[in-house]
Amino acid sequence: MTVPSLTGVRGAAALWVLLFHVQSFANGYGVPWLKSVPLLADGWVGVDLFFVLSGFILMFVHEADFGQLRGRAVLHFAALRFFRIYPLATAVLILIALLVLADAGFAVWYRKTHDPADLTAMAFLRTLLLATRWYPPFVGDWNQPVWSLSVEIIGYCALPFLAFGVTRMSSRLVLAILAAVCLIAPVALQPVVGSRLDNDIFGFAIIRMAGGFTGGVILCRLHRLTPAGFGRWQGVIADLALVTLIAAMLTPLETSATTLFFGALIYGIASGRGAANWLFARPVSMFFGRISFPLYLIHAMVLIWGYYELGAHGAAWPVTGLALGLYIPGIIFAAWGLHLLVERPSQRLGRAVARRLEPAAGSAGPRSAETARKPASPG
Repeated sequence: MTVPSLTGVRGAAALWVLLFHVQSFANGYGVPWLKSVPLLADGWVGVDLFFVLSGFILMFVHEADFGQLRGRAVLHFAALRFFRIYPLATAVLILIALLVLADAGFAVWYRKTHDPADLTAMAFLRTLLLATRWYPPFVGDWNQPVWSLSVEIIGYCALPFLAFGVTRMSSRLVLAILAAVCLIAPVALQPVVGSRLDNDIFGFAIIRMAGGFTGGVILCRLHRLTPAGFGRWQGVIADLALVTLIAAMLTPLETSATTLFFGALIYGIASGRGAANWLFARPVSMFFGRISFPLYLIHAMVLIWGYYELGAHGAAWPVTGLALGLYIPGIIFAAWGLHLLVERPSQRLGRAVARRLEPAAGSAGPRSAETARKPASPG
């Protein structure tokens, strides 16, 4: 079973993060009015939507593989994840390295305006391994969006154990309560760890991922146990969650608890019912969902480089506006190219490798659906 709207949600999350970053550099691109758009200002939480969606989808696809903890099933899952994540991230890193080598002034400016540990040899190695948030100091990047992949890999390592434990739970009430606790845990822990959730991509990153990812895993189990006759009400839940999210983000109210509504949205559209499901299953939503991972990975450094070049040359309107007008379709086209030339071939290779590691029939549940067609991915 596939749920197209889950892919569409992924596309919406990627676009939201992209527009958030565009808003951050709006003055340099000659569109300062973007700073007053509240919905874009909250785009940083699109990454938290990724975390919830990732846990849900991976559980959706691999739940049967981890009915028992067996080494072959874990290796099968690891091979699929490796080829899903590392080849594309490496290709984007190489492109960024070529950009940095071609523009030495940009590298100097970037380290001064971000962190001295950025764009160094050690930072390159940590970014290549997607290890930038595995251990402190949590600084030193070549491609800042990699931070979310770095912490999500920790979630991948935990998934077999999470799935093994969650599949042994059968109380829908208990699952719903646990999911809610996980989704609001990062907010509740803010005073304990002395950090704010608001776009903290450094020391608080692992906590942000753990709450959303684990909540997504539990919600998938809850979805599995939800009676088919409740599907229409799941659709209603998704619609209400989407309306509430939009309303909250059009106001100056605190938005750090939105992961709870993200969970309700994903749980609801998993039923394939409701207006939200229809919206995210549209062809345009699906297109952005398919290219969401390369779009997420490549957009930030190109945007920052453009901002630097415009400032270095003293560009003014309408040149700055033209640059932004070229950037948005250009980065979408680049993401589409990376999807076709790198992402899809590496996924095919990953499925071929994983087939050699498939659990024996009857040893760890049916063959993972990811080796056939994966409905969505965290990207």
